Amino acid sequence: MTRVLVTRPEPGATRTVERLKKIGYEPVKLPLTRICGLDPRLRTAQFDFIIATSAQAFLCLPNDLAARLANVPTLVVGAATAAAAKDAGFIAVDVGSGDVEALILQIKGRLNPKAEVLYLCGRIRRPDLERALSLQGMKATVLEVYDTTPVSYSTDKLEFLITAPIDAVLLTSLSSAHAMAQILMLPEVNQAFDKSMYICLSERICGGLTPSAGARIIVCPTPDEDAMIEQLIFLAPR
Repeated sequence: MTRVLVTRPEPGATRTVERLKKIGYEPVKLPLTRICGLDPRLRTAQFDFIIATSAQAFLCLPNDLAARLANVPTLVVGAATAAAAKDAGFIAVDVGSGDVEALILQIKGRLNPKAEVLYLCGRIRRPDLERALSLQGMKATVLEVYDTTPVSYSTDKLEFLITAPIDAVLLTSLSSAHAMAQILMLPEVNQAFDKSMYICLSERICGGLTPSAGARIIVCPTPDEDAMIEQLIFLAPR
């Protein structure tokens, strides 16, 4: 069977593992980052719109705060984030087309420049969305809901990787790519990755890998798990 290394944090890692098993792959779970909920405080819940680019913003949002914000129209980056918003009790959820750039265009096209916007986000994030809101003259409140921290493994904890070659590595964040680059430097385990294909959600994530992996990188056409799994067609189960 084709071995696929799943590096995303929990709880998503377990969901991806189960999905891969059902379609005939041998998933290997190794979360390289950890999501930690913060303690966000908000003085008011009076906003015209809420914007979010990650499902984690809703998975980590405290229940009492979610209840205060549930009726505010919400614009999110894609289907997974929309599902998390609805699960958290948000009522009016509008779904973008899957990436931040498209979401920015939607914001420009539909939001009044005087709109009061709440941006639910992680502590580690790209500046693109905040910059776009600022250029539109919108008053945006940034609320950091979660943080992403690296997960370290001792060499002996990684020895299970060498029982058979890793055929594909799924990388969903720049942090996980950086961590993967560090693992590739370990002589005790790097032989397991001699012929690995690295499937990345974006070009930016690819930049976190070592140059030696360059010829074996696939960038997904859209930044979602469906697109990642579709790339595994090139590595059909044996």
